[in-house]
Amino acid sequence: GFVFEAGEATGVAPHIVLGIVRLAMVALLALGATALVAALVRSAGLHRRGSLTAMYPLALGTVLVANGASGALAQFPHTLIGTVALMVGITVAISRDRDLQPRPLRWHEYLTMAASGAVVAMFYDLAYLTPLAAVAFGAARCVASRTPLRATLATAAAKRWLAHAVSFAAVFVPVRIAIAAQCAGGACYNGADLSLSVDALRTALPRLLTGFPPVGWHFNADLARSAAVELTFTDLGANALIAVLVAVIAVTAVAAARRQPGPLRPAPAAQGSEPHSAELHAAKSPAGSPARLAAVLAGLAAWIAVLSAAVAGLTAWAQQRQPPIGQAWRETLLTQIAWSLAIAACLALLDAAAKNHRSHELLRVVVAAALAVAMSLTLLANWRFAEASRRAPDAVLTSLVSLSAVNMDNTPAGNAVRCALIDAYTEATAGQPSWTAGEAIGENLNDLTLERRGFAFCDPTQLP
Repeated sequence: GFVFEAGEATGVAPHIVLGIVRLAMVALLALGATALVAALVRSAGLHRRGSLTAMYPLALGTVLVANGASGALAQFPHTLIGTVALMVGITVAISRDRDLQPRPLRWHEYLTMAASGAVVAMFYDLAYLTPLAAVAFGAARCVASRTPLRATLATAAAKRWLAHAVSFAAVFVPVRIAIAAQCAGGACYNGADLSLSVDALRTALPRLLTGFPPVGWHFNADLARSAAVELTFTDLGANALIAVLVAVIAVTAVAAARRQPGPLRPAPAAQGSEPHSAELHAAKSPAGSPARLAAVLAGLAAWIAVLSAAVAGLTAWAQQRQPPIGQAWRETLLTQIAWSLAIAACLALLDAAAKNHRSHELLRVVVAAALAVAMSLTLLANWRFAEASRRAPDAVLTSLVSLSAVNMDNTPAGNAVRCALIDAYTEATAGQPSWTAGEAIGENLNDLTLERRGFAFCDPTQLP
């Protein structure tokens, strides 16, 4: 795959390549989520510059806690983080500013929307939520702008969503039938198998709390204690990179606090141009606009959180294992996005509560300081998780094995080293699921290196 080929081309170990991919995926997700919040602010016909909602990137950084090795931020970033980034990107693209008015669609819009529906129908199962998230976002924009229901149904956004949804349904059904036929013998990954049992609700409710930042902070603190990792808030300056990140957080918070204050207010139309339909509706009721923005943000957050929790609650694996509150799983990142939108709703409410520039200026300083501290706590929690993970018995071996798969010494001595690594990894992963155990990893590595290098990763016949 891409990770191995990138490692071959650069000589960089695959786990380092994965780290780079993880950062890139998080950056794409952050851009999409920020664009989503900004779009809702525009739909309400409000200024975002100088408002508390402009601090949303800090709120988003606060929720991104890597709480546990099974979460999206810890493993398979191209699949798990990429799925959520794709969902957010398509959701924002379906209901753009110019689509919130009645107009016929061009042929390439039908083609693009149909293609987006087909892609998510054939992608990771978390992406199946995209049509539901997109219709909620479109509805939120129209509610924020006080667009009547009949006018909403006539918008280009409604037509774009319909093309997306019809294409999704047309591809989803045959794809799921084909998957069911292929997996009838039980040979497929069963972690995404659905179960409509009474345990679904009992499983789903704790998943809602897992995305809440303090829950993740506490979970990672327990992980650190169990791994004998002693890191406190005062240790953030002990590591050069961590200290730089803390400084960046502080500078960002100070810049946000110093930005010209001013409560959310209706945005005037540009001179010489017609105001957007969303702005027209918002301008009719300026007094209630910030509160209405908070309401649509909260409603969208609740909807996304429910969808995310349903993914886990309806999964047989989660019902059987009942992961504890705080332990991330594949849906947790989407839940964290929902919590970030809930924080944005609180920021909009504070904007609405500000009576004058003086009170708003004080609010900006307090909120910026609180978000900076919270984001630093998230940084500490992620550092604790990273340190605890590195102390796991198989962590160092995993890194050495992945590096050996890229930088291969085709000599008897090199073969002996790789075989010793596989033997040690097999011993360290005893009792783990078969697909992560040493024997399976060794077979996969042998197949990979035989195909690409012409010799096995570990050839027992070459051992002395």
